[in-house]
Amino acid sequence: HISSAGSSLRRHHEAELAREARELLFAWAPLLRRCTVILTHSPGPANAAVLHASPAPLDKADRRVRRIPFATRRPTLDEAKRVVERLACADYIAPDASEEVLANAAIAAAAAAPDAEA
Repeated sequence: HISSAGSSLRRHHEAELAREARELLFAWAPLLRRCTVILTHSPGPANAAVLHASPAPLDKADRRVRRIPFATRRPTLDEAKRVVERLACADYIAPDASEEVLANAAIAAAAAAPDAEA
C-alpha cells in the first residue's frame, strides 16, 4: 500500500512527538512518584498509548492518575493556564444550596451523556 510523502512525514512526526513525550514522562518519574494526584487528558487511543503503553510512564491502576474532570480545548499554553487556574480554585456551596447544585449537576451530566437524546 503506497501512501503519500505528506502522510509518511506526518506519521514520522507523530511518532517522534510520542517518543519525546514518553521520554519526558520517564525523566519526570522521580517527581511524579512524589505527587499525590496526577491529572491527565489524553483523548483517543494514540494519545492514551503515549501514557499507558508498555513500558508505561504512568500506570492506569495507580489511583493517583485521574482524568481532568472537565472538558479541555486545544493543547496550547493558554489552555494549560486555564486548566491549572480552574483546578486550583474551589467553589463554596452553602449547605442550604447543596441539593439544588447536585440536582443541576445531575441534569447537566445526563444531558452531556453520549447516549442522551437530542
